[in-house]
Amino acid sequence: IGKYPIMKFQYEYLCPSSQNGIVGSSVEDNAPATFVSWEDAQYYCTRAGGRLPTEAEWEKAARDAVENRYPWGNHEPYYLGEFFANYSKTRNRKSVPVGSYSIGASPYGCKDMAGNVWEWCYDWYARYYDASENENPKGPVRGTHKVIRGGAYDSSEKEIRCCTRMGALPDRGYKDIGFRIVFDF
Repeated sequence: IGKYPIMKFQYEYLCPSSQNGIVGSSVEDNAPATFVSWEDAQYYCTRAGGRLPTEAEWEKAARDAVENRYPWGNHEPYYLGEFFANYSKTRNRKSVPVGSYSIGASPYGCKDMAGNVWEWCYDWYARYYDASENENPKGPVRGTHKVIRGGAYDSSEKEIRCCTRMGALPDRGYKDIGFRIVFDF
């Protein structure tokens, strides 16, 4: 899984004819690529030789096998005078350049898995996982919404926890949803 979310300049390089020429809620080229639908994120990943992460892969990269609340552990996102993520209390009101909160990295060294922007996952969204699947659970085979994980710059402390999951319409781009890529070797 990518160490960083796909950045605006990366997306524009591979997919120059993006939606209305708008990619990103921030002017910085190293801000996360946003306003990218799930369909366009999937297309980007395919063109780059990868794919979107499954929801289970995303969560594993965010917290490993331990039950941490956040990628960096169990202490709150503002700890000992430092912010570990871009979320509502930072009052940025927009995404910031990728990697700005490096002390909030996951056990795998992945940055921005809490806050900054939500991230698309491959799976269809359902309110609950299938109770019969204990390892690498999969969502439904069809649906109306795709899974997003990680929270965003306007999310609460609860919404940037590793376990928080929501759904979004896959044919729309949103100002607070980006994505990262997975390569299979």
